[in-house]
Amino acid sequence: MKGRFDKIFKGLFGFGKGEIKLSLAGVYSEDTYIGAENIIKYDIRLRRRKVGYVTIRIGESPQLFYLGHIGYRINEPFRGNGYAAKAVEQLIPIIKRLGYKSMVITTDEDNIPSRKTCEKLGCILEQIVKVPDLFLDLCMGSKTKCRYILII
Repeated sequence: MKGRFDKIFKGLFGFGKGEIKLSLAGVYSEDTYIGAENIIKYDIRLRRRKVGYVTIRIGESPQLFYLGHIGYRINEPFRGNGYAAKAVEQLIPIIKRLGYKSMVITTDEDNIPSRKTCEKLGCILEQIVKVPDLFLDLCMGSKTKCRYILII
């Protein structure tokens, strides 16, 4: 797997266009708790200041059905500027290099800003699903998740 990632990330450890930049924070191997084969995490930076992060979770599992392949978080003082959508847009070349044609982003049903991010990205709302008791802790107590499909 290392050779595959070396080829995918060549020249992409820190990149970005426009007001935000992404810097590679880590590539992590299998995480059985969240059901990912690998996790790629980028810090989102605005003029060198970290304003949040975005992750790609590689694999398919019951856990990722509820967590999604892409996750993001913007620190509170920087919310409302579209940074999450801009970060995901910058990840698309990497997602293509990984061979994906689509990825899932999940949000809490009541997280309107995150749902707007998905809509801004052109994601399709696939369904709203009930989170089984088995995965409530993993999903930080969320009882439902909106599953959005990002077509690459």
